[in-house]
Amino acid sequence: MRKNIFNLLYPIYARVRNFSYLFRGKPRAVGYIFMLHRVEELSSEKLYANENMNISPQYLDNFLNQIEKKYDIIRLEEVPSRLRSQNLRKFAVFTMDDGYKDNLYNALPIFKKHNVPYTIFVTTNFPDKKAILWWYIVEDLILGNEEIRLSNGVCLNARTKEEKEECFIALRREILKLDQQNLLAELLKLFSFYSIDWYSKCDTLCLNWDEIKILKNEPLVTLGAHTKNHYNLKQLPHENNVAEEVLSGYERLKEMADIESTIFAYPFGSFNEASEREFSVLSGLKDKFILSVRAMGGPVSQGDSDMYSLPRIMIEEEKSFRNLTLVKGVRV
Repeated sequence: MRKNIFNLLYPIYARVRNFSYLFRGKPRAVGYIFMLHRVEELSSEKLYANENMNISPQYLDNFLNQIEKKYDIIRLEEVPSRLRSQNLRKFAVFTMDDGYKDNLYNALPIFKKHNVPYTIFVTTNFPDKKAILWWYIVEDLILGNEEIRLSNGVCLNARTKEEKEECFIALRREILKLDQQNLLAELLKLFSFYSIDWYSKCDTLCLNWDEIKILKNEPLVTLGAHTKNHYNLKQLPHENNVAEEVLSGYERLKEMADIESTIFAYPFGSFNEASEREFSVLSGLKDKFILSVRAMGGPVSQGDSDMYSLPRIMIEEEKSFRNLTLVKGVRV
């Protein structure tokens, strides 16, 4: 009974949390930094938490049609100067996180059609095939089993679609609490009953370095930094570990694609994964980065003076197959 009540109420809580700017009495919105992950057709066979990161090519096309009529569309790196200007017209910015192949093959043609610039934040161990897209690995595991047994004695039901969705959220919560610097060992231990190749999704889903170099030469595309491993930065023990994770991704992007990125996005990006300590670390890297963005928070307002904690709004495509009793507001 309590679980059912939780499932009914959590979507409301998540929405209020993500859009709490409406109740803070903040200055008026002056712009919107939109966040996407993937441009791919949605599937009702997949789990909502991952499909929520997808928008279809047609949806993006229609969305850009509407946005370009109402706002000035600018590059993310232009936001600081725009906030200092006297321009009263609202602006819009488009960003994409992680570095998926569809950012090139599906998204680029649509952004080109509209002549709209966009940023892709690249986690460098994805093209190096050394980072773990555990959210897709775990999804496959759940979809292929009716229960998930963990080495800590927990057994999660995964028979129905709703149970599978709840199972994913529970596992996501556990994984984000693991020792990020020893993530592979921690995952192998937690999922010891299963034989899993934790790196298998890098090849099929992520941009490789040749594709990143293609994007580098596209005038509409800016490539940004998104750490080396896509860790939950808040779980790293010290500020120095956070800085090292950020800078190692920056240096690898420079080494492999000759890109000195001036913009950064926090992995996962909610206040559960990045907050004051992480913002302070990025602020201390002013010699490298002019700004950084998180994954939620609403529009950019006149009161947003911290360039290292700029809010974004995730674009979500509403589809009839979504079960509204399931958890919303998940960011990956």
